[in-house]
Amino acid sequence: MEDRVILAAIVYVATTGCAWRQLPPVFGAS
Repeated sequence: MEDRVILAAIVYVATTGCAWRQLPPVFGAS
């Protein structure tokens, strides 16, 4: 996984309050 994708996922979770398991598929969450 690229560093940009990881950073984007961290920022997404931090700004939306979303749980890690509820990340959109674009971040590679399973």
